[in-house]
Amino acid sequence: MKKLIFLFCIFCSTHVSAQQVLDDIVGVVGGHIVLESDITMQLEQMSGQGFPMDDNSRCAVFEDFMFQKLLVHQAQVDSLEVSDKQVDDELDRRLNYFLAQMGGSETEFEKHFNKSILEFKEEFRPIIKNNILAQQMRSKITSDVKITPAEVRQYFNKLPKDSLPLIPAKYELAQITVKPKMNSSERDRIYAEAQKIRSDLLKGKDFGWMAYIYSDDPGSKAKKGELGFVSRDQLVPEFAAVAFNLKLGEVSEIVETEYGFHIIMLIEKKGQLVNARHILKSPKIYPADIDMARKTADSLFVLLQDGKTSFGELASKYSSDPASRDHSGIITNMQTGDSKFMAEELDPEIAAEISVLKAGESGKPGLIMDQGGKQVFRILKLVSYTEAHTASMAEDFDQINSAALAEKQKEVLNKWMNKNIENTYTRVGEGYIGCEQSKLWLNHKN
Repeated sequence: MKKLIFLFCIFCSTHVSAQQVLDDIVGVVGGHIVLESDITMQLEQMSGQGFPMDDNSRCAVFEDFMFQKLLVHQAQVDSLEVSDKQVDDELDRRLNYFLAQMGGSETEFEKHFNKSILEFKEEFRPIIKNNILAQQMRSKITSDVKITPAEVRQYFNKLPKDSLPLIPAKYELAQITVKPKMNSSERDRIYAEAQKIRSDLLKGKDFGWMAYIYSDDPGSKAKKGELGFVSRDQLVPEFAAVAFNLKLGEVSEIVETEYGFHIIMLIEKKGQLVNARHILKSPKIYPADIDMARKTADSLFVLLQDGKTSFGELASKYSSDPASRDHSGIITNMQTGDSKFMAEELDPEIAAEISVLKAGESGKPGLIMDQGGKQVFRILKLVSYTEAHTASMAEDFDQINSAALAEKQKEVLNKWMNKNIENTYTRVGEGYIGCEQSKLWLNHKN
């Protein structure tokens, strides 16, 4: 096996299901099969993400799938276990990221995939479970693999000097966001409206019909307030705390969240998922409210310029964005999980704003639209900037260390694979017998 590049992703760039693609069985490992559709969809995903493709790409992806199936097979032989919670958590994590790319719209998600979130979860649950099993098996195999600084230097010194990797430019960003707040008069007005609606519901009026007429949530309004099955992580905490504790058919008290006032009725509960209806009454934000938020953002910017209070302190205390606020304003790259962004990963609006900043500088407050479509003022800081450069031990030790460790782990995984193939039934389809990578899988059990 030349390399381990398994890039499995359940959120493919196309929403065509595997059943709609030619599903010839092209590989078997133990009791697990590889379908031609698996190969085709993975190649499409890689191509869409800009991976270089050549005549060997299909063979390389086939090998990756076969290796993945071997990991799952051996994990089952070794009785490794995956809990329902692990599967649910991983499904929710991936779904939340994907929903964020669609502005949090479940409707857009359903249009794209032509299925509900619940149907999507049920379809991909066994795939996610096997993916976790494979990860656990891989971790078990490589758990004792360690690397010393001397080995890292040795690895780096063996790399041809004319082919040292180019480390791309990277940015680290932080933000303070100030969301306009509803004024007291507006709060009293919509709270009174919510009270009147709840009173009518308790008198027997139909919840769905009332949601259709009065709710300010465009996503669920047309569905008579129904949200569909969602997990706790997909809901704001205040809403989730109430929804998950209601009895079937029960109408909640009025619940306040950052979006306004909600009235919730539980339709059904399935394990860690709930389906509920809600009626939302959102506040109107008036020019005076926006002006107040602008003044707050300007005053925070002045404090930053004075240098007496750090950006992180102000972000932790005043920012309206919980994700970055809890990390001193640092923005997390959702694709990688760390705080560094390559240029192509930046929102064009952000890229333009930081282009005039030096590392450590903050831009003036600007009015933007957040992911929920609400106006907020944002102060953006360029925390650090690393120019593109040829890899060196002095500047990129952590990355080189990771590459050296991965190389050592790959050697261990190769030895493990060669040993376990001999004791496992495998079969390679005719279309892949000619692949160089398939020789290992063409053993006497084939």
